[in-house]
Amino acid sequence: MFERRLLSRISDSEEARQRQPDLNDILADVLSHLRELFNIRKGSVSIRSDYGMVDLNSALGSFTDAIPLLEAEIASQITKFEPRLSHVNVRYIPDRDKPGTIGFAIHVVLETPDGGRKIKVDTQISQNGQVRISQ
Repeated sequence: MFERRLLSRISDSEEARQRQPDLNDILADVLSHLRELFNIRKGSVSIRSDYGMVDLNSALGSFTDAIPLLEAEIASQITKFEPRLSHVNVRYIPDRDKPGTIGFAIHVVLETPDGGRKIKVDTQISQNGQVRISQ
């Protein structure tokens, strides 16, 4: 199993490539990829028309119908495009303190050289459709 995406590995120096991957480095690369994946609109990548998220503005037209759609979309994108994550579980998390955002908790297993590690990723979708990722 690879620890980082190809372009990330190519840009590193030879010395950095020879050391054992650190779990924090792997996690940082995964989170970076999820940020990219969730902020690209489906259909905008010519070689993979299914890469990226649905248009969030149209999906949020009916809030109650949008939640299950977004949960399924997030899980589908992770399953298809982030092979270092498995056992994907996405849940809506209401936040009354941030009425302009929609939050999700993503529970996954990060595949590592020594097995796997359960992690939780918080995702916030703002009114303008921007997706923020944190752990």
